[in-house]
Formats: sequence, structure tokens, C-alpha cells
Amino acid sequence: MKNYLLIALFCLSALLVKAHGRSILDQFSGETVVPRQANTIYIAPLINTTQRMELADKIALKLSNLIVSDGRLAVAKDAGAADTIFEGRIISFEKQTIAFNNFGQPDKKRLRIIVSAKFSDNKKQRVIFNDSSIQAFSEFSEITRPITSEIQAVDTLTDNLAKRLFAKIISGWYTGEMTDIEKGKK
Repeated sequence: MKNYLLIALFCLSALLVKAHGRSILDQFSGETVVPRQANTIYIAPLINTTQRMELADKIALKLSNLIVSDGRLAVAKDAGAADTIFEGRIISFEKQTIAFNNFGQPDKKRLRIIVSAKFSDNKKQRVIFNDSSIQAFSEFSEITRPITSEIQAVDTLTDNLAKRLFAKIISGWYTGEMTDIEKGKK
């Protein structure tokens, strides 16, 4: 009876070790989101489906700067030479009035951007993550202190989004970049 149990355990172990052609150790290796052997990332030009054409270049540049500053990955010039690939699509850009003054004029506005993002291991040809909705926000007022122009608010918005995308690439989470409202603290 012990022999049958040992044989069954051995067979089960063998199946688990090569489940779907991948070693079970590859699936539970404790690696960060970026594969251990990866040294480069290619940031594909972001697809922009909004009317704000400047957003894609701003976000890509800020994301690239964050990656270079971190020092973990170098930014590759083309996809073929890269170990990993980041792709993104700007799905939505919205400006909403969130407060009015005593005269009924818009006093405070919120900008929101939504991006879908995909991060892949180019060498193993596998998707590391595919997130359909990464959002960032920026609130501003052009008439109440602190006075902020829409241009400055867009710059803050793209900074916030780039930080979230960077955190998602490096750690798989961007909770450290969430606002108090998103965390339910306000």
C-alpha cells in the first residue's frame, strides 16, 4: 500500500512540476513583476483615443524618466532588443466640475485619465499583466486659492499616472500612489 501511495505522490508531483509546459517553480518563484533576467524595457508609443493629443508623449516621457531614474531597467529603442515591453492605450480623459461658488460658477474641477496597460516578457513571449483600467486624478481651481491652471493640472495628472504605471510595472501594485479618496479616507 505504501508503494502505491508513493507512486501516486510521485506522479502528482511530476504533473505539477510541468503543468502547462512551465515549471511550477516558475509560477511561484517569488519574483517581482519584472523578470529577474530582464535588463531592458521597450515603451511602445501609447495609443491615444482622446482629443488631447499631447497626453501620450507626456506620459511616455515621464514613465521613461522614472524607469531610468530607478536604475533597474534600461529603456530600449526598439521592441526586438528589449527583454520586456510596455504597451498602453489612453482610453479616456475627462474634466468634471466638482464644486461651484456662491454665484453658481464652476469653482473646482477634477481631471481624470483612464489607461489600459499591458506588460510582457518579450523573451518568454508571455503577458506579465494586462490591466484594463488604471486611473489617475488631479483637482484644480482657476479662481480659488491655490490657483492652478488647467495646463498645470494636466501636468500633475500625467505625473500621477506615470507614477502609477511605474509602480505597476515594478511591483504589480500602485496603492502607494492612491489618493485618500480612493483609499476611502475622505
